[in-house]
Amino acid sequence: MPDGQPVTKPAYQPSRLLASRAHSAMTEADLATQERLAALDMLSAADLGLAPGSDKVWKNRFRSAANYVIPNLFDAGLDPSGLNALEIGCGTGAKSVALAPLFKSYVGVDLFYSSIAFSERAAAKMGVSNTEFHAVTAGAIRDFLASFKTKFDVIFLIAVVEHLTPIERVETLKAAFELLNTGGVIYIGETPNRLSAADHHTFFLPYFDGLPPELAMRVQEHSPRKDYVQRIANAVDPETELYRVGKGVGHQEFELALPQGSRLQDHILLDGFDLGGLNTHALRNYEPLRLEEFSILRADPRTKWQPLPPFFARHLFEGVLSKEPKAGKAFRGTPYFARQARLDGTWYSLSHAPRKEKAIYGFPRLVLNEGQEMIIPMPVNTPGRVLLGVDRESNAGVRLSAPGTDWSIEFHVGDILAAQPPFWHIHAVIGADVQTSFEELRIEKTSGPGELTLFTAGFRPKAEVSLY
Repeated sequence: MPDGQPVTKPAYQPSRLLASRAHSAMTEADLATQERLAALDMLSAADLGLAPGSDKVWKNRFRSAANYVIPNLFDAGLDPSGLNALEIGCGTGAKSVALAPLFKSYVGVDLFYSSIAFSERAAAKMGVSNTEFHAVTAGAIRDFLASFKTKFDVIFLIAVVEHLTPIERVETLKAAFELLNTGGVIYIGETPNRLSAADHHTFFLPYFDGLPPELAMRVQEHSPRKDYVQRIANAVDPETELYRVGKGVGHQEFELALPQGSRLQDHILLDGFDLGGLNTHALRNYEPLRLEEFSILRADPRTKWQPLPPFFARHLFEGVLSKEPKAGKAFRGTPYFARQARLDGTWYSLSHAPRKEKAIYGFPRLVLNEGQEMIIPMPVNTPGRVLLGVDRESNAGVRLSAPGTDWSIEFHVGDILAAQPPFWHIHAVIGADVQTSFEELRIEKTSGPGELTLFTAGFRPKAEVSLY
């Protein structure tokens, strides 16, 4: 870094997902979220009507909404205050109770009366009074939603679409788009991708989610998860039960839910390769490969008429879709994740190696000691955002710079890791906006008593360009 070059260090805000965000409305939401998280810690399993120790999952889902979903909403340009929200598939209300206080009103819908009763009790215990909950069967969801006299500004579908049959998925998504006010959005979360190389959600089988149901019914019998196998065997309608336990979702269901002629890419405001999504779900080995496939399809004259946005390359869908097309704004560029790096003059392969001891998805475990620098090729020809992933064992300063330029930015990983609740992941991803183009990224450890351990590095251009 040239002498006298100023270094920017973002200020850390305790409950922010990302240290670099600055939304005026977020400050008030931050304080309210901190108060609810403190109240959550005081809540016992008995208060929720649960057996001792069994409240952990419910509380973790509450925390994931507070620490991930809320910042994602603001990152998509939304200020929830004054808006009306609907959550389809609210379950036992953990996310509902976390999210509802940010909104004017909040309606939760689920299949099971027991879940609705639990949601109502939890809301009362947490002092949340702007909610209403309804139980409705899957086959009646569309008619039930159509019965609402008012429309909504935000509709949440978190960990729900994969539990519907293909026709129910399309009908539910259609109903959701129709129920939105002008300018409204749908939040999709924790939805397994049918294109994933492995079903990590339900059956733990490779290339399972793309199978037709008649074949999937036979193959699922080989799953190591015998409780699901037995559940399907005991079901009155085994094929429907196959979907009830969870089966991957694809872009086709979303395409069919939109008006004919609409392009999915024009409706996506936020996806899983934005900072929030990368922090919510760790990058898996095969996802950069799928991004390359999507780029090939966009260049193929036989398939380029239906470009697949990066939203559908993640192993879990997490993002925000708008009711109206947002052409020119919605489609961020395809992310690039580095495959190699130079450390002390030696080139290392960074081809998203399988998980190793104490490593996570992305790079093999790469440790930078003080005075070391890593150089990563970055084929960038447009402004965008550098993405850098570090793990929780890191305790050091990190400087990002571009050789041959004056650009640099400095972080302390402690600030970044503190913004990530430890129950969910052992990693965190930071972002640094870049206004100029450069060909290489330099990563240096600058200070701190510990090591700097990296698991991924990439770049998200502002516009679609050829990166591969």
